Parts: sequence; structure tokens; C-alpha cells
Amino acid sequence: MRSLARTYVHFAAFHPALFTFIFAAKQDAQASEVRKASSAAMAVLTETISQGQRNGQIITA
Repeated sequence: MRSLARTYVHFAAFHPALFTFIFAAKQDAQASEVRKASSAAMAVLTETISQGQRNGQIITA
């Protein structure tokens, strides 16, 4: 869990232009491949967080 979080933050910090592009491209109707890749990557992140919540590793308020 921590490794995933560190990797996500590291990517955003060391590749800010690409990080911005990925989220901006999600709004572009012509960027369907970027949108698909971005959605797949986000699905991994959200599923990992959900799993952590189910296992008690992440406690929600």
C-alpha cells in the first residue's frame, strides 16, 4: 500500500507535465487511448485503496 502511494507521488513529482497531460487528456474527446490507459491505471489505484479499507489497513472516517 505504501509502496503504491510513494510510486504515485514520485511519478507526479518527477513527471509533472506527463501527470498533468494524463488528467487533461481525460477531458479531450479525441484522446480515447489516453483516457483508456488513465482509467485502467486509476482502477488499480482505487482497487488497492478499497482492498486496504476492507483489510483494515486504511481506516475511513
